[in-house]
Amino acid sequence: MIEVKEADVGYYQSYVGKKCTIEMCHWNDGICDAYVIGQDKDFVFYFSVEKKCKKVGALAKQYMQRITLEEDTGEMPEDMDFYMNPSRYFFRNRLVNVYLNERHFFSGIFGKETEILGAFLGDMNEEYITILPGQQIALQEIAKIETRV
Repeated sequence: MIEVKEADVGYYQSYVGKKCTIEMCHWNDGICDAYVIGQDKDFVFYFSVEKKCKKVGALAKQYMQRITLEEDTGEMPEDMDFYMNPSRYFFRNRLVNVYLNERHFFSGIFGKETEILGAFLGDMNEEYITILPGQQIALQEIAKIETRV
């Protein structure tokens, strides 16, 4: 188990191709039993299969708290090689689920919306994403982006 520190931002390359569980800080959901498939300066990308549903996602490094290697059965999921080393632009023009940073339990219930589900991600750059029909969300607010593949 590795505690994630701010100084470790370039550290994740050693996890690429390995099955991991990543825990997030605050009330953000991480991932379990997913394969790390790449990284950029802001995100760690993953591939997971849950009940025959394949997903590719991005976790914001700034909200990652702990990464744990899981026991690997030696069988990598089918088609995973196709998704290796994606960029953040992989999510453009796709239906995505966007999960915003949840600082407190009650802010997710009574505060602003913290999940944007089944949205069409039109554009993404170094500062924000655009959910059509034109809602912009700052990258610093995003904890996770996920899409089915």
